[in-house]
Amino acid sequence: MEVIKSESKLALENVLGMKGGDGESSYAKSSSVQLNMVQATKPILERAIYENMRLTSNVGGVFRVADFGCGTGENTLVVVNTIVNAVQRSFEEHEIPEFEVPESVQQRRSPRVYVSGDFEESVGAAYLQQFDKDFTAFLKARAEELVDGGCMFVSLPGRNEGTHMMEEQGICGFVARQIEYAFEELVNEGIVEKEKWESFKIPFFGPNSDEVESIVKKEGSFVLKFVKTLEGIYPYCMIDFERGEANMFGRLIANNYRAAFENIVETHLGCKRSTEELFSRIGKRASILIKEYLSKETKLVVAFLIKKGVHNNTY
Repeated sequence: MEVIKSESKLALENVLGMKGGDGESSYAKSSSVQLNMVQATKPILERAIYENMRLTSNVGGVFRVADFGCGTGENTLVVVNTIVNAVQRSFEEHEIPEFEVPESVQQRRSPRVYVSGDFEESVGAAYLQQFDKDFTAFLKARAEELVDGGCMFVSLPGRNEGTHMMEEQGICGFVARQIEYAFEELVNEGIVEKEKWESFKIPFFGPNSDEVESIVKKEGSFVLKFVKTLEGIYPYCMIDFERGEANMFGRLIANNYRAAFENIVETHLGCKRSTEELFSRIGKRASILIKEYLSKETKLVVAFLIKKGVHNNTY
């Protein structure tokens, strides 16, 4: 079969986001795995609000809530609804304010699309350095928007303390391996150029709580009330499908991958047909590996931050 050649012309920042629309493989319709992780953090978010919201009898005004994810659909509404309900209960003795939600390392020549033990140590350091830079920029931007004493809840797929970044990247490492297997098949069959496989990298880093704490303290705009790692979350085991229907499970998994990665994969390959084939292979493999998917645990690093005040840096 003739190799499909293409050129990627769009910068990563222009396509790094969830798949839009409302089709079967859109993020809005295929993000149940992410919703399960959102639900897992709900009790911690509610408790953080109850314990850290400073309320006064004349608070009034507008209470603004923002979700800085890059997806579409009901997941954002679930988070915002949790926050609104928790704040309303916190204001039971005061006037409830009006709420406002905003308007709508490349290491080339490697078949690994993500951080792994096959990379040189410098690659892992480069991923951490980029995460430090990006998360710091995120904190600075949020500090400009939040009022003094404003609260922010952060939830990130991550890893346990004390684990080496090159060896354990949690669910993201498993996801990356499935993408690698699909790339390998397409390259072996002559559908995709080997260079396209070796130059593709997933732009994500799963931090541990120590790394998050270090960056927050170094940036300096927020008081870190807590940071912890949640374990025992099995997002795939809660996917709604009929037992025994392997093909249905495979299709659901393929759509979940497409919702998260289709934009960057299609831009990298520059070919819609190759992109469709890659996610089809992921789905076929998932239909065989149902038990492995169902046993995969996700770890989330969650943190609650409060914007420092002008006259009180500990707020």
